[in-house]
Amino acid sequence: MDYLNNPDNESITNRKARSLTGIKSENSMKSVFLRLRDRNLIEQVPGRSGFYSAWQKKGRNGRKKIIT
Repeated sequence: MDYLNNPDNESITNRKARSLTGIKSENSMKSVFLRLRDRNLIEQVPGRSGFYSAWQKKGRNGRKKIIT
């Protein structure tokens, strides 16, 4: 969540999350993502699935907020 709380990081992939956490198993990392999803903290990035799937903070919709 620290990674996603940084405004420069819109989303995170399984590979990136494993490199940050030291978790070696793709399935173990997926379980972490699913638990965060079940707690309503993250959601899958729409339109990205399979190898290209990624997760974002809930309600982000993959867009950066523009400050004017």
